Amino acid sequence: MRTARSLLCPILVLAAMAPSVYGHLSFNLVVDAKGNAYFIDIFQNSLMKVAPDGVASELVDLRSLAPEERLHALAIDADGALYVGGYYLDTIWKVSESGAVSTFFPVPDQTPPVDEILHLAFDASGALYVLEWAYSPMEGQARRFRVLKFSDPGEAPVVLLVSHADDDDFVDFHVGSMAVSADGTVYLSGDHRILKLQEGRKLEFAGNGERGFADGKGTEARFAYPYGMALDADGNLIVAELSGRIRKITPEGVVSTLAGTEERGYLDGTLTEARFEYAFAVAVGPHGRLYIADYATKKEYRIRIVDEGRVKTVARIPTDGAFRK
Repeated sequence: MRTARSLLCPILVLAAMAPSVYGHLSFNLVVDAKGNAYFIDIFQNSLMKVAPDGVASELVDLRSLAPEERLHALAIDADGALYVGGYYLDTIWKVSESGAVSTFFPVPDQTPPVDEILHLAFDASGALYVLEWAYSPMEGQARRFRVLKFSDPGEAPVVLLVSHADDDDFVDFHVGSMAVSADGTVYLSGDHRILKLQEGRKLEFAGNGERGFADGKGTEARFAYPYGMALDADGNLIVAELSGRIRKITPEGVVSTLAGTEERGYLDGTLTEARFEYAFAVAVGPHGRLYIADYATKKEYRIRIVDEGRVKTVARIPTDGAFRK
């Protein structure tokens, strides 16, 4: 474990705007089969649960696992177990539905295979994918990162990608988030575009790195700060933009706008009238409902659902730690 230092990460940029150190959501949001949403309060290292009725509570206090570091990464498997990792940490913990915590890896006598975990995701086979940050090689250069695949926690991972290799074209890519499809296709967000990783090669999937807004196919589309991503049952990639829109990308790369407008703000309503302030995380829940984490004001975050053509707020997470519906 290394000493914490400042991070050029969107969650810390947003957190710095808030008036206290309570209730700061990580940039990961997951939903189980019952419609319970989970997130990590990164400053308190608490794993939080938001029930379908909007009641928020602490599932488990994780401070003893990493008292000097910030837990951040969160994933859920097909059985509803949660997996937690974080910055400057080489361990991933498994949390049961009841809140029981165990070490997923490294297993005993195993050299830790990862360091500084940014994002976690599972494919349909149960393999765990890890987006791992490393140091910045030069001032102003994008951070090094790796994408690893663990089919078994006791075995060495398959390294799918190592950035900054001699022939690598990821040197100038500032990676933000990761999503993994059922068949193991990896998607990466960052630099106003979405990349697709196949056989260790970067493929331009949507957007071209130029900030803006435009629906369209592939590199014809434009994004403004895409971050959180999730895949629905049809293989569509749902993307939350910090600029306040929710976008959908079909498996063929066709981009459309699901919700949000060019004007940021907070407003529930139809898909075309709803507004988001900083939509930073997205998850797909039961019956295809979309769950969006939105930094709605300097005083609170909100968990919002996109369902049946409308956007509605189901939970409000004040930054002073007092949870209310």
